[in-house]
Amino acid sequence: MNQIFNIDRNHTTIHFDYFHSIKETKETLILLHGNGLDSKSWYTIKDELLEHYDILMYDFPGYGKSPLKASLPSWEELCEDLKLLTESLGIQAFHLIGHDVGGNLAILFANRYPEFVTTICMISTPCFFPIVEIRKYIAFRKNLVNEFGKEKLIEHLIPKIILQDETKQAWKIIHRGLEICALDMHFHLCHLVSETDWISELKNLKIPTQVMSGEKDSLFTPYISMVASGFIENSEYINILDASNMVFIDKPQETLRYIQRFLIKSQNPTTVLFEPHDELQQIHRKMKEKFTNSLFSNDIPSITFNLLGEFSLHINESKIEKGWNKRLAKNLLLYLTFYRKVSREQLLEDFWPDKNLVNAQNQLRVSLNYLKSLFAEYNYPDVVTSDREYISIHATCNSDIYDLYRILMNESFEENRVHLETALFRYFVVIYDNHYLMGFSDEWSVRLKHNIANRMQYWAERLSEYYEIHGNLRTAASFREIHNRLMD
Repeated sequence: MNQIFNIDRNHTTIHFDYFHSIKETKETLILLHGNGLDSKSWYTIKDELLEHYDILMYDFPGYGKSPLKASLPSWEELCEDLKLLTESLGIQAFHLIGHDVGGNLAILFANRYPEFVTTICMISTPCFFPIVEIRKYIAFRKNLVNEFGKEKLIEHLIPKIILQDETKQAWKIIHRGLEICALDMHFHLCHLVSETDWISELKNLKIPTQVMSGEKDSLFTPYISMVASGFIENSEYINILDASNMVFIDKPQETLRYIQRFLIKSQNPTTVLFEPHDELQQIHRKMKEKFTNSLFSNDIPSITFNLLGEFSLHINESKIEKGWNKRLAKNLLLYLTFYRKVSREQLLEDFWPDKNLVNAQNQLRVSLNYLKSLFAEYNYPDVVTSDREYISIHATCNSDIYDLYRILMNESFEENRVHLETALFRYFVVIYDNHYLMGFSDEWSVRLKHNIANRMQYWAERLSEYYEIHGNLRTAASFREIHNRLMD
């Protein structure tokens, strides 16, 4: 039965359920729900867990039945909410099972109040992503709501977190949770996650931890969870096949089996997960150290630059603002992002097809030397290299225009449909206003702009026809409007 706990801070009201197992037990599991969801999302595994454990579930502020009050809570306040709630119920020790942002909260709580936490199970918990890109993705979600309403955001998210369709009970429960959540809190938690130093938090965890992911999770890929596990001293990593982000929805029995095995092993001193004197576990620990150290000590720089809207460029998260509007520097950088290694002959043909060979070669030499000097100024002298025949770039390059181009040129409509929808909703206004590749007047860039606009128009028409056939006239009309405006 749902109960209410009041906290003095901002008159916060927490709605919770505290279930007692039919078996006598001193073990309590606390289930922490994901961002945009509520405690009802645990329905598939709650009853079976209740056979062996007491269970506490509650709704974060702004989710389910817990209202969002005067101000948005910090991580510290969310941890304090959990601490005050457990103290009021007389729960002195417990296991934390957190999905998505619930896993993030579990990590932070365990580091701040380790005396209360016995184990952690974190499911599809985001800890690693490029900050610039995740900010763009949060902005995209906000734009979906602003342009098309909350329902469009829900349509975007549900296929990314569960595999079931709208005829299933799980779909309806998840839809309801997203429908009633406070969007201010949803986006606030997105920003909190993106701005936290998770590497330090994971390294500080000392208690037994299970890290779980779904093989088909397109929101936070299994790789993210695997890397997170590598930073935790006392952890195991589980990947659930044929499951998406909410593994306990897609594969409840398999999820239960792994959680119960983990809990039993962590409680039994004769079968502990990690015996410090076991030689094989020492090898595994050293392998983890080697993996994580090498993963984050790569000398190859990462370049991220945005050309859809205002131009910006970062090298390893440091913003580089000056010098890019001279001598075709950003034009040449974008070109190398597409081709990585290109012959001088091909580059001359793409940039200066109407100039005589000597003039074109001089132009290339000036532009290339200037681009090299820019990177050298920021202590990356070897990013761009050249010889008599080829020009190459040696960096991990991320560009919004390149990502958009790849999506638009993919002919596999069914496989690519979700990515196409995302791209059109995210970038339509930018393309319509011609607010991209500004200042790019070389022959190759002009062709690139023309191809992008044409493909946006083509896919808008295809998507409109697709939704008309499937009876979703509202979405069909949205894409038809995009198509018509691009035709203007």
